[in-house]
Amino acid sequence: MTAHDWMVLATGLVFLSAGAVLSQVFRLLGPTYHTKITAHWAVRGFFFASTIILVARGLSFVFPGKAFAVQHMSALVPASAFVVLGLSLVLLEWVMRDRAPPPWTERLLGFAVRRGVSDQAVAEMAFALPPEPHGRSASEREPCRSMRLCMMAGAVAIILVILAVLLTGA
Repeated sequence: MTAHDWMVLATGLVFLSAGAVLSQVFRLLGPTYHTKITAHWAVRGFFFASTIILVARGLSFVFPGKAFAVQHMSALVPASAFVVLGLSLVLLEWVMRDRAPPPWTERLLGFAVRRGVSDQAVAEMAFALPPEPHGRSASEREPCRSMRLCMMAGAVAIILVILAVLLTGA
């Protein structure tokens, strides 16, 4: 395989990854989480359509054919794939932060798991507990916010390093 083939394959995998991230955003905004208001169907539809588009785009790179030629792909395509993946990760972090249970709930459920309670029972307890009241600051709501931000910064740094390798190798 040539360097161009590796770049095409990596671009397809990045688009597939971005689609997988957006599928989790779609899932988190759905009616599964009873303690939060489900997002409007148009918002969920947008994320579902975006997931389908990104997966189709990724598959067209991983399995190129006559409908989509990849012989003359510029370096902007992998760059756009990494930008889409980065924005998807930021969006997922935002949705997860909004849907996160209060810290005392996490500690209570963690204690139940350590005592051998089944996953089904823990899920039922989680849905039975009240949601976190809004209006408190993010740092008060989540003491591990700095850790999550460090993980996101690390993910962005890795994305930029991979982007630099792809652009210099192309």
